[in-house]
Amino acid sequence: MSLKIIYSVFIFFIFIVVNFYNRYLDREKQNIATLTGKTMGTYWQVKIPNLKNKKYIKNLIQQNLDEDEKMLSSWKKNSLVSQFNRLKKHQRQIINQDFFKIISTALKINRKTNGKLDITISRLINMWGFGTKEKLTHYPSKKKIKEKIFLSGSQHLKLIKNSFGMFLEKDIDGIEINLSTLGEGFAVDHLSRILTKKK
Repeated sequence: MSLKIIYSVFIFFIFIVVNFYNRYLDREKQNIATLTGKTMGTYWQVKIPNLKNKKYIKNLIQQNLDEDEKMLSSWKKNSLVSQFNRLKKHQRQIINQDFFKIISTALKINRKTNGKLDITISRLINMWGFGTKEKLTHYPSKKKIKEKIFLSGSQHLKLIKNSFGMFLEKDIDGIEINLSTLGEGFAVDHLSRILTKKK
């Protein structure tokens, strides 16, 4: 058999393999379900291959994201974050295990980064028009900025865990928290664990 024939057979074999592989990829793409919805002021999208209970899984995802939003959102008036932000100093906010873990993580990162991540700068965020629905009409003055800086600092937060439950407390009036730096990441991790269990 000449080298030319061997080469032609080899090329034909490669063509067959590539053709079958492309068909396989096309079938895989066709079997991927795309689920979408809204949460935390943005949109979510999840792609799952070979999904059978599409409606059930979508409802499960939305339900869990809604629950996380009720806990973490700065926009919802009755969220845990909003409830805490309305408290006076030394008043204790009852929190759950997930909220305790998020705040604990935030405080650890704050210490390790020398304050680079600070969940207590909510008033500064709002003043610049990022945390509220109100549009920024003018830049805040240096005086206003300094005033808001004095109403921040993770050292003013205290996590409490005892036989009565878990609580979050502030030691000065006016401190507000914003969990936008960690909230969405927590929701994704939470959702990932739930979907893994459903496999």
